[in-house]
Amino acid sequence: MRILFLTTLLPYPLNNGGKIKTFYTLKALSADHEVDVLCFINNKKDNVYKKNISKVCNQIDIVEKVLIAKYSKKSLFQDFTRSLFTKYPYVIYKFYSKEMAKKIIELQKNYSYDLIYVDHLPMMIYHNLFNSPVILDEHNVESLIMKRFYEVEKNFIKKIIGYIEYKKLLSFEKFALNRVDRIISLSLQDKQELERLSGSDKPIDVIPICIESNYVKGQIHRQEGEKLKILFVGTMSWYPNSHGLTWFIEEVFSKLDENKFELYVVGGNPPASITKWNEKSNIHIVGYVTDVNQYIDICHVNVVPIFIGSGLRVKIIEAYSKGIPTISTSIGAEGIEVRNGENIIIANEPEEFISSLNELYNNMSLLNHIKNEALKTYETHYSVSVLAHKLNQIISLQTK
Repeated sequence: MRILFLTTLLPYPLNNGGKIKTFYTLKALSADHEVDVLCFINNKKDNVYKKNISKVCNQIDIVEKVLIAKYSKKSLFQDFTRSLFTKYPYVIYKFYSKEMAKKIIELQKNYSYDLIYVDHLPMMIYHNLFNSPVILDEHNVESLIMKRFYEVEKNFIKKIIGYIEYKKLLSFEKFALNRVDRIISLSLQDKQELERLSGSDKPIDVIPICIESNYVKGQIHRQEGEKLKILFVGTMSWYPNSHGLTWFIEEVFSKLDENKFELYVVGGNPPASITKWNEKSNIHIVGYVTDVNQYIDICHVNVVPIFIGSGLRVKIIEAYSKGIPTISTSIGAEGIEVRNGENIIIANEPEEFISSLNELYNNMSLLNHIKNEALKTYETHYSVSVLAHKLNQIISLQTK
């Protein structure tokens, strides 16, 4: 079967959850099908990663467009201003490009596609160009993320803008769900929300994020007098990450004994509001790294203090696969196979985080128990072999 796979950004390097999910979805699809990829890059330098995707697909085409603020705030501001005069929210409108539209038309003219696989909601802005059955892979319930954003935002102007974006995004997401032939969600919670939004009996299949792991942490131990090392991993340009990290530092970490704990923050684009914490002797704002395993190796526990979002946190699936125990909020762990106190620790209030971390400081056996149970959970639910099987089942149903 020949599939046109449309996604937002070139899914390499694997430096955020969205790219990781996309890369392994693409790899699983390509095991049994001819898959042509079409996506954006932010600038010409990103062309260097094209070869990494070429290894896991039939062919790849790219369109250059600024989509991340660090490359051109002016370009994104122009997109935002234009979006105000359209029915599209900014988070969707910024992915529109005449060149991308031309490429979609061209590819469909040159090849006979059995299926169009739309990876990420924003690519549904090209819905009127599709000539084949469409599967939409919803990485998140996007309108739900925006709703949670404006509800917790304290800045009045940002709150108003967030509300307007939410209403427009809600309308677009409802439309998109009813425009496609089949939908993939990451969790049962997301499926239920998408069913509510679509208001129809459109088929929605649940496939969690699945990944490959090239590293597993060894036995966890702490030398006498050694601090318990806490790891936070996440791209700081994604608001739920920066919001959650700020909350964790201010409400939890600052109240821990600085002689017993230290924090490592790994992730690209940390703003000044985050890097200022480098001044503390027991906080290390590392920034982007090519290999996060070196920090998983030295740290004892991983934290996911996320309060905004939907979908699945890839960082928890990665933590499962690499054998680093995790403490997460309920929202952070939404949709994931969790057993509190067994393969993960769930904490929502500052006191719960503080209590859990203080207990783990003296309890290496609990850390190792959680690590081992998490590894079993990964192997059963989140490996790439599981993903390939589930995708083929869905595709066979859609193309009968």
